[in-house]
Amino acid sequence: MNTSRPGRRLFLVAVVALAAITAACTATTPPEAPASSGPSAQGIPPMPVTQSKAPQVTGISAPQKLGSRAKITDSTHTKLVADAVAAVKAGTPTASSVFVAYYGTPDAKKDKIYLVGVDFSTASVDLERSLNQTARDIQGQPLLVTEMPVQGDLGGEARCGDVQLLDMPSGLCGWAVKNYMVIVLWYNHEAGDLVKELAAIRGAVETKS
Repeated sequence: MNTSRPGRRLFLVAVVALAAITAACTATTPPEAPASSGPSAQGIPPMPVTQSKAPQVTGISAPQKLGSRAKITDSTHTKLVADAVAAVKAGTPTASSVFVAYYGTPDAKKDKIYLVGVDFSTASVDLERSLNQTARDIQGQPLLVTEMPVQGDLGGEARCGDVQLLDMPSGLCGWAVKNYMVIVLWYNHEAGDLVKELAAIRGAVETKS
């Protein structure tokens, strides 16, 4: 890899790293909920299951913008996105859809975000393993989780931590809800910065009923 082109090196490292989420999903269907046994022997009907009133996630996609950041669509990034999508699909037979996108500035040291999402139609999702594998590919060691943001009505779980991406610190976050998983990398920022934007990013990425 040509060390005289640090920007290109950053792009390639990100593509390889985020494609690592393919190793963290198992081709198993979630366990089915047990069937209701009906009224008890005492004639008391079973307690009804309380359903969440929060909107349910029905899909994920790459928006045209993340906040004020427009999607980067120059020829270099378009090719990198295509390569990353192909790599994730090839390594994840249970993925029903995949998206990858860059946002902000082409200069990673300014304001650049990398986003990848996968819809696993028939697979369970291991978010912790995914983030650890991604961090190993970036820096050679698992992710040191600095925050586990409470998702509240958004649902699912989230984990965030700091990684050292070549010559700069970067924030790495992921969230999983239902059969969807998204991992986002913010170059030259701390995980805490990314945590502050996570709800807004989810709002842009997720489609809800």
